[in-house]
Amino acid sequence: MTPEAAARVLAATGPIYLPEYHRWVNSSDIGTLANYYSHISSYYGPLHTGTVDTQRKQFIGIVGRHLFTRLSTLSLDRLIRLGQAIARNFETGDVLANFSNAGEESLLHEAGASGQVDPTTSDHL
Repeated sequence: MTPEAAARVLAATGPIYLPEYHRWVNSSDIGTLANYYSHISSYYGPLHTGTVDTQRKQFIGIVGRHLFTRLSTLSLDRLIRLGQAIARNFETGDVLANFSNAGEESLLHEAGASGQVDPTTSDHL
């Protein structure tokens, strides 16, 4: 997931409060905050397990957990916006997914969301 994908999702769901960081996060600052906590700040977050690399990347995981909690309380309008944002993220390649189940993976491939380069008979990038 790219920062653009996260911004689209938060634009659809609305801002999320992160008690772990004592702050709100929204579509306009998710990318900046993810970069700050991953690369600039000496405070990576509340979890002090795993490697330093894992610790510095925990911000987006924490955002994700709060986002999944929020899903059960979204209005129908927000759910529709979320579906549109997710579809747009797959269209632009800002979200790629992989499943171990062949049927699920086939569905992603048919939707053009598997990240696979389409075979061609000529050169291309």
